[in-house]
Amino acid sequence: MNISDIPPERVKVPQCNSYSVTSFETANMFNHTTQDEAIFHMHTFSPLIVTFCHHNLLFFTCMVHIPWYNTSQLPDGPPQLQLQPACRTLCNNIYTQCKYAMDKLNFHWPDQISCDKFPNDSCIATGKCRATLQRKCDKGTTLSS
Repeated sequence: MNISDIPPERVKVPQCNSYSVTSFETANMFNHTTQDEAIFHMHTFSPLIVTFCHHNLLFFTCMVHIPWYNTSQLPDGPPQLQLQPACRTLCNNIYTQCKYAMDKLNFHWPDQISCDKFPNDSCIATGKCRATLQRKCDKGTTLSS
């Protein structure tokens, strides 16, 4: 996706400040096409988030609602935006660790974010990453690639 073709927008959710710019040029995993729609839906995760069942649950919730893009530069080409999804391992770890809380809250993990829908590589494996995708994130955490 050519960066000049996409109107970037500032992320409106303070809790999702790991990255500052997004785009809804393509829908998110819940088929939301605006940040306002995504923010409204994010509130359904609030009861689970406040249980602190996993330290990356809020980060993951942000990623699946507010698309995270990385800017990459190809030789002799314009900058490109590349969607950076969460890794399957991150999803599985959160799901497993939060299962007890979900059962107690009668919280249904949405089918749209079933962990088998996430990739195993070229993805974000931890909530310690910042606005740009790097081979290594803060504190030495390595991204899958």
